[in-house]
Amino acid sequence: MAEGCIRSSEIEFNRFLEIAMESLFEVETQLIICAELGFLSKNDPTELNNLINTEAKMVNALMNKIKNS
Repeated sequence: MAEGCIRSSEIEFNRFLEIAMESLFEVETQLIICAELGFLSKNDPTELNNLINTEAKMVNALMNKIKNS
């Protein structure tokens, strides 16, 4: 996202935000895999999932603000 801030248009910056959202979902998928393989304790996936959801909401809000401006 920081790299996207220096782009010359809102369309380009929005693309970087989309990439950030995609990355969040990739991390979520990896988290699920790690949990299923037993690499995480019982509470870790829930806590980390909450952080991912919080970040996704913030990125989504920024995308909507740009879209509606």
